[in-house]
Amino acid sequence: MSDSLSPVRPLFSRIGKRIPWRAVLRFVVVFSPAWLLAYLVAKHAENIPIWDGWQRVDLLEKWHAGTLTFADLYAPHIDHRMVFPRLLMLFLNTVGDGDVRWEIGAIWAIGFAAGLGVWRLGIRTLGPGIWSSGVVFLCNLWIFSPIQYDNWLWPIQTSFMLPMTCLVWALVVTCGPARWWLRALSGIALATVGTLSFSHGLFIWPAVFGALLMMPREAPAGKGKWPFLACWTLAGAAVIGCYFLIDYSVATHYSYNRPIGAPTPLAGTWKESFRRFGDMAEFFLRILGGPAVRQFAIDPLPLSRLFGTMALAVYLGAALWIAFGVRNREWRARLLPWMALGGAVVAIALGVSVGRTTILASARATVPRFISVSLYLPIALLAFAMAATRGWERARVIFAPGGRKEMMVIGGLTMLAVLQVQPWIYGSGLMEIWNIARRQARAHVMFAEHWDPEPSRILAYLPGEIRDFAPRLDALGFLDPPLVRNLRLDQFSVSRKPMPSSSGQIRSAEKIKDGRIRLEGFSIFRGPDRPGDAVLLTARKAEGGARTIVGLADYAGRHLPTQHRIDLQFTVMEPIRDSDPESWMNWTETLEPGKLTDHLPGTIEVWALDVRKMRVYPLPNRLELDADGRLELTQP
Repeated sequence: MSDSLSPVRPLFSRIGKRIPWRAVLRFVVVFSPAWLLAYLVAKHAENIPIWDGWQRVDLLEKWHAGTLTFADLYAPHIDHRMVFPRLLMLFLNTVGDGDVRWEIGAIWAIGFAAGLGVWRLGIRTLGPGIWSSGVVFLCNLWIFSPIQYDNWLWPIQTSFMLPMTCLVWALVVTCGPARWWLRALSGIALATVGTLSFSHGLFIWPAVFGALLMMPREAPAGKGKWPFLACWTLAGAAVIGCYFLIDYSVATHYSYNRPIGAPTPLAGTWKESFRRFGDMAEFFLRILGGPAVRQFAIDPLPLSRLFGTMALAVYLGAALWIAFGVRNREWRARLLPWMALGGAVVAIALGVSVGRTTILASARATVPRFISVSLYLPIALLAFAMAATRGWERARVIFAPGGRKEMMVIGGLTMLAVLQVQPWIYGSGLMEIWNIARRQARAHVMFAEHWDPEPSRILAYLPGEIRDFAPRLDALGFLDPPLVRNLRLDQFSVSRKPMPSSSGQIRSAEKIKDGRIRLEGFSIFRGPDRPGDAVLLTARKAEGGARTIVGLADYAGRHLPTQHRIDLQFTVMEPIRDSDPESWMNWTETLEPGKLTDHLPGTIEVWALDVRKMRVYPLPNRLELDADGRLELTQP
């Protein structure tokens, strides 16, 4: 055996010597936040559309019927052209048999691409080595933070994340050393993808234009600047012109209650937003302050405006310094991409404020979803600070081993990294809560043909739309689990072992008006502690027979708590875990007498459903009904 392997060993030895192990290790460490987030995403992602993600049904039906046209892809979604996210959705639904977790995985990949772009810009600015790696590691703690839980776990957010990744890479390629025409073609392609993903992408065009306009001719990216800018301007005018001039009207049901064919909301919100300029300014500053205020375990609402004002002031000061105070042309060339990145964030935040002020309270400006945009402002400011502290001509003096400034910089970066512990822990908890809600959504949607899904818990859509979209998605074979066609319990895997009394019970049962029966109880699964994904009530005649599902309980506490009210955007949760630890797992259900007529005398049993296993677990006690309708809770 050893002789047969002898020719192979030198080959592996040569390969091993050629692999830059130190660089590989540095890459693994720098992107360790991405690997940890990938684990959290894989653990908490669930296969169900959310809100306007249900609109995929219209496109999927046309795709499978062979009637899909470019007009369907180009049609506005509210005020956004989502051509490339729609194409990606169609491809991943085909590859993944409709499993939206493929799209959730694509969101992670899009974020990872943004991290790679920031790393490339960091190396170009600070040079390769430990300093750029340390700065980018900190940036990755921001980029991949689970505080953006809804971005990472909401399938349609491919559209929200793509423009920022395209912006970062557009700055990488257009401010690089390649020939001007190659940079122009690559940048135009990226800007087009970003623009036709979400309206944020519109700001890629002015950001790159400004960076190249100020680029010194002596810099590698300054060569061929004028023909580049001419091509960029023509391409931008064409893409943006088509964006607004071609069939720019409501094309989907989800457009803030506007009928299909009506003007998109943009036209009606600009005038109103500027009329309410104070509200718009507050919304704008809160968006910019979101990343900073989220570093602390405090309510983000009171301080977000202050932090936003500070971030804007620092950025404007830094931008003026780069434009007029930096005489070293090489230094300016390295800082201009960061200036453009920060400027794009400010412009996007202003655009979002114009569009959202009239439909959302200013508190919504600090929701985690917007952090995916605003986090690039502190990233740009960090690059400014590192460059200003380092000073290119004096690098060796300032960063001499053991130097005071070196220790100050190391201490500052370490402090910022340690601050990420709180948002990472809290964000991981939000991902867990999101997962619980999504499991409940899957469990309740499959009963949509029998009971109305409760919208604020389902986080999916309004009941009428669920009754429309769910059967159509089920007909395509893409609803997981599929719709329940009958109400027999034996279509689930049934556990013979009851839940412990500490994990579930019927607490009370009483007759109320019109002969209805009201039951109350609780159910909880362990590891992690969570309510049952659904609580099913079944009836069976005393002499035996099949169990029939006659009720789908509603949780009395309704939702799990979060620390800050702004994180309730899709859950209407209450901070009750400490004050009333059991209320979040309580359930109630009222049974109509007509549903029980065929089961008297008989037994009402309650079951907790685990939707991933499609298995039901009986609560330990049951309700006995005699022929006269008298009730008695019994322990079997």
